[in-house]
Amino acid sequence: MEENRFFRLIWRINAVVIFIAGLLTVAGLVYGIVFLFQSGSGPHYTEDIVNTETGPGMVEEWHLERFEPVTGTQVVVASLVSDQAYDQDYFDKETYSVRNLLFINTRTNTQTWLMDTSDYLLADYHHLTETDWKQKEKAVGFLYVIVKKDTNTDRRLSNEDLKTISVSRPDGSRHTELVKGVDELLDYTLVDNTTVLISYRKGGDIYTGYISFDTLEFHRESKIRLKKTDTG
Repeated sequence: MEENRFFRLIWRINAVVIFIAGLLTVAGLVYGIVFLFQSGSGPHYTEDIVNTETGPGMVEEWHLERFEPVTGTQVVVASLVSDQAYDQDYFDKETYSVRNLLFINTRTNTQTWLMDTSDYLLADYHHLTETDWKQKEKAVGFLYVIVKKDTNTDRRLSNEDLKTISVSRPDGSRHTELVKGVDELLDYTLVDNTTVLISYRKGGDIYTGYISFDTLEFHRESKIRLKKTDTG
């Protein structure tokens, strides 16, 4: 009789344990479903992408970001940014991209847009400076990487497309395109007061060249011959 009571107690304990384990399993499944739903239904945010297709579900907003001083000048510069939002069946998609730059001379209040249009993607830009003999920084100019065309036909402008390398004066004037059809700007360095050495990838090969900020010209382009390891 005592033995039967003992086994009944064991069965009851097992039943309680199984019940609690079941509750924990169900709770875990519910949490996972809710987490996946929230992740899938929340906005998907990406940068440096311009969707070229417009539709009824797309909303595009534009704004200027805060002004930054251009070293050694009386000029400030601000990025013109577009935010594109799309309503999808299961989630919302938002993109952020720099489309142009506004330069303002704070002494004369002269306003200069870098480009005549804001249809492109300004993928990257660099403010180049040099230090004079008084250890004072002076502005040399700006170096830009711009995506102008959807070269891979995926209906958007992004870093996956071919790019154009261009330059301008420190105040944004005389914007000049120098190298087109570039896969990637790899590096750049100031070699003297007005000359910049750049390296870039184009058509699967690596090139170098020099940019003169005196004349805003590109010259001495050279293809790098990579030294491959001798496996023989």
